[in-house]
Amino acid sequence: LITRKDGDEIQYITQIGTGNYNEKTARLYTDLSLITANKEIGAEAAKVFQAILLGSVVEESEHLLVAPRCLQNKVLAMMDQEIAYAKEGTPDRDKIYIASADYMTRNTLRRVEVAAPIYDEKLKCRLREMFITMLSDNVKGRVQQ
Repeated sequence: LITRKDGDEIQYITQIGTGNYNEKTARLYTDLSLITANKEIGAEAAKVFQAILLGSVVEESEHLLVAPRCLQNKVLAMMDQEIAYAKEGTPDRDKIYIASADYMTRNTLRRVEVAAPIYDEKLKCRLREMFITMLSDNVKGRVQQ
């Protein structure tokens, strides 16, 4: 997080990635990185760092999903909402987030982890294409009952 004051205005540049930039795992998969000047995301990232400095955790957020208190519960709520939409026959919309955490308990309840929303439609389209490619890979795949 880069924080800059320009007159009376605070500006943020926030970087959130999907990995730890490990040179060994870079040979196995590609990490993604979001760099954004979105003020709301920057302000929430600043709250995350402030909470860490104070030995606390973020209790509420609007844009970022922040473990341990507001990642797992928000994902579950989004899943419940999608189930309700499906029961109503409403077409599925997508919310796309990137994070380094997988959905294991150690990442969602025991660590500070951040997932960032992707709001830009061009980026969302690019990520959808990546997901299609990854999910289409059936090399060494097996069909099980």
